[in-house]
Order: sequence, then C-alpha cells, then structure tokens
Amino acid sequence: MRLCFATVLFIVSMNAFAIFCPSNFSQVRPGDTIDQVLELCGKPDSQNSYNKTASLSEEWSYYVKSDANDKTTSKMTVVFSSDKVININVVVPRALEQGLIAAPNGKHAPVVGVIINDGQTPQNVASTRVCGSLISIGDSVQQVESACGKPAAVRQNQPPGAPADATIITELKYGGTTPATLLFENGILIDRV
Repeated sequence: MRLCFATVLFIVSMNAFAIFCPSNFSQVRPGDTIDQVLELCGKPDSQNSYNKTASLSEEWSYYVKSDANDKTTSKMTVVFSSDKVININVVVPRALEQGLIAAPNGKHAPVVGVIINDGQTPQNVASTRVCGSLISIGDSVQQVESACGKPAAVRQNQPPGAPADATIITELKYGGTTPATLLFENGILIDRV
C-alpha cells in the first residue's frame, strides 16, 4: 500500500513542474530549449528577443540652470538602485542662498554635517530643488523624471563580479483561447506568464 502511494505521489510530483503549451496543451518543462518547445508547442504568434544586463545602479546626470538669468549650469547626478534614489550629488554655487538644497525634513536649512562648497566640488545632499521641484533620497525614478525631466546622460553600473555578457531573454507569445508568453533565458525555458 505504501509503495503504491509513493509511486502515485512521485508521478504526480513530476508533473507539478510542467508547463502546458498555450496552443495545444502539450507539456514542456523549465530547462527545455527553444527548439524543444517550438517542436511541442508549434510556431508562436510572435517572438521577441532582447539583452538584459545586470545592473547594480544607474546614474542620471542633469545640467540645470539654478536661475533663469544665470549663464552657467549646475551639474546634478542622481543614483538609483532598485528604482529608488540612493544618492544625490550637486555642484551648485550659492546653493543655500538660493534655497536649492533642503534639509532632510524638507525645510530650507543647512544640512547637518554638510559644508556647502564654492561650486567647484561635488556635494552629496539628502534632497534638492535644483530642478524646481523637491527630489529626495528614496524617491522613485518616476518622481525624479517628473520633477527634472529626461536626464542628459545615463550610466549603468554593473555589480562587482557580474559577468560582462548580457543575458538574452526570448519571449514566445501565443494567442488563442489561453494566451500566454513563454520566457527563455539564454535559450532555456524559465517561466510562463
């Protein structure tokens, strides 16, 4: 009896990781190649491939005028990790006089422990109004883009020890009564969405 139960449990558990083809309900498994899936599932309605690189952070650079009459620009760099601001770096002459740097509580006051520079040395700040609207540590990518617009430059930083090669993501999209997308990483099936 126990052997019979164990055998049934083993067979059922083997199929627990199977993915059904959206077009014909054949079974494919994570780890199958694109060719194996195409053979079982047939031709998709569309196929899309793109490179995905691992990035630890992203740096957005802005060059903004702190005053409409000012002939010079100030540089601001905003660093994001997981789509949240983790650092704001500005070079703004007379920043406190113009009220462009705010304390962490949002009030215009010197930031404790921050020495405002002569406009030549970058300064890390908790928040700033260099773009007009206040942006702060913890703000989302969308909040910064809404306040400051598109950056002049974007640099992606890779994690230490991460491979330089990009991961190739392939999506096979199937329509029909049960539309679904099969996702592949470097030619190997990883998921159905």
